[in-house]
Amino acid sequence: MAQADTTSRPSAASTGMESFLFLYFSQLAGAPVRHASTRKILGTVADFVVQATAPYPTVTGVSVRMGGSTRLFPWSCVMTLNDRELELEPAQDKPAPAFDYSIRRDLLRQLAVEVSATSVVRIWDLHFVYSENKMVLAHAETGIRGLLRAFHLEKAVLFLLGDLLKTTLRERFATFRHLHVLRTLPDGTIPIPRRILEMHPADLSAVVRQLPPRLRRHLFTSLTDEAATAVLIESVPTLQRRLLADCPAPRRTTLERLMLAGSSNLPPL
Repeated sequence: MAQADTTSRPSAASTGMESFLFLYFSQLAGAPVRHASTRKILGTVADFVVQATAPYPTVTGVSVRMGGSTRLFPWSCVMTLNDRELELEPAQDKPAPAFDYSIRRDLLRQLAVEVSATSVVRIWDLHFVYSENKMVLAHAETGIRGLLRAFHLEKAVLFLLGDLLKTTLRERFATFRHLHVLRTLPDGTIPIPRRILEMHPADLSAVVRQLPPRLRRHLFTSLTDEAATAVLIESVPTLQRRLLADCPAPRRTTLERLMLAGSSNLPPL
């Protein structure tokens, strides 16, 4: 089974590409947005929108809070960006950006499945890579440092604990190549990514065990009877009972029959 990705954030120097910037959403949210030509402050960064491109999602637009409202600009309007401010040229003829989800609404603080580690994680912060005026979503920060940053406590805790925090509470990143977010759509549905449904039954059982009841029921319902049976066979009795109790009576009967047949075909220990 693959191990969790717990490596620290790479530095530009270590990659030999000084033009790359590694930026957190928590750094960028609320940063001033300036007009690239006049340098006038237009507002502050409210959000980013993203397309689900492979291998890493691509940022296609920025939402700017301007007074009491927000306006979505396509990424082509962005001229420069760093951890202190964003500059854009607010052209009127630019089409609205295409996107699959927004950072704040669909990703931040959501549960996700890290398939390479068969673990369920909570996304506390997002980690971008910015280069040559393009930005991709590289990692989710799922550790204690991300939690502290989400509640604006990291600086205070660092001040109190100093090097102790740096050595014991490292950033914990999950790469978006192996991360699948369980997000609820506006109509209330929760699409289960195919990569999750195709996991080995033992790994899927481990994931199901970590989910809260509502998501556990939804994921299990999304499985075919054959896949659900395989997950049940790989699960401990307590989880088996919970999963079967969540099923309507007709399906429960079907799964129990398939489990009995499948168990009788297993090789002896």
